[in-house]
Amino acid sequence: VQHGVRRGLTLGVKAAAAPLEDKKMPADMTTRQYRRVVYDFALWAKHRDVNRYLYNLRTIPGSRIIRQLSQPMGVVLAWAALFGFYETCLEAGVLPSYLPK
Repeated sequence: VQHGVRRGLTLGVKAAAAPLEDKKMPADMTTRQYRRVVYDFALWAKHRDVNRYLYNLRTIPGSRIIRQLSQPMGVVLAWAALFGFYETCLEAGVLPSYLPK
């Protein structure tokens, strides 16, 4: 297949790209052009501020990613704690004899 030629077309006929208005853009990409920040001195000073790390740490609980991952990670944490507790009790010899070892 030649460069720029799609399969199924005769050789030498280049495939035309779809016009931009025909392509569907995700909603987050259509608004991206309006989210560009032009830095002035005040924004640059805020960006360079050492306390921005504390601000970012304080805003972690409100993060959508953290909120969406909290339930599955909570389940994993609960199972890990349960198995860790079981192994600790197993090593200490405090488990009843009918439980598997």
